[in-house]
Amino acid sequence: MKRSSIAFASLLAIWVILSLIQLWGGILSAEIYSKISFSFLLIGGAIFFCSLISNEHLIGDLRLAGGVAIGTIILWVIISLAQLWGPVIDEGIYLKLTVTMLLIGGGILIVSIIKKDYKTDKKLKEDN
Repeated sequence: MKRSSIAFASLLAIWVILSLIQLWGGILSAEIYSKISFSFLLIGGAIFFCSLISNEHLIGDLRLAGGVAIGTIILWVIISLAQLWGPVIDEGIYLKLTVTMLLIGGGILIVSIIKKDYKTDKKLKEDN
């Protein structure tokens, strides 16, 4: 978590400096500044959520679900950045990919949590 915190803080500091330069100098167009800001948000969010997931000390099924979640987040951020800076794919397909990744990642995570709770309850009943 320490490395991800440093990376996140560095990213935030760079964005703050860029924003101050933009505020006082107006060197970038509004479109470019918005794209840069959104890119920083996507990358920072990915760092934050991936560090949260990996910091949970997951075991068993939840480890697999955590890996799928991290992989899904990273893949979605890469696709989103590519789509933001140069429309690589059709907007409809991008939206379908986004919803599909959300459903698959969320579904695997929910099933894993339910399965873990079921196994825990079953073990507690066996052990009285």
